[in-house]
Amino acid sequence: MKSQSNKRPQVLHDLGNGSHHYNFNIVEKTIDEEDGKTSKVFEYDQVLIWDTPTEKKVVKEVIRSKWDANQEFDLVNSYNAFNEGVSDDESDKDNYLDYLDEIRGIKAMVKHDFT
Repeated sequence: MKSQSNKRPQVLHDLGNGSHHYNFNIVEKTIDEEDGKTSKVFEYDQVLIWDTPTEKKVVKEVIRSKWDANQEFDLVNSYNAFNEGVSDDESDKDNYLDYLDEIRGIKAMVKHDFT
């Protein structure tokens, strides 16, 4: 979920009810106000983590925020169809490899945030 704040958000924010927000892709922006002044805002992505956040739970929720299980199965099945010669659509392979690159990036981002 896309979010915005006037203050830089914590990467892991305890909501006090057994859940946490994991905030990522935090970008500081300057916006023009109606009165001619400028102000800073932070735009970021956010996922909800129940219980104690672990790297594994956070990675799973970030992945689920981008792809649901059906989309993942479709990527894998299309890739396998291409590898087995059932499909000759090169994009089946390319889409899956792009997906794997994004997964690697997500895992690296979360690992960095947990260290």
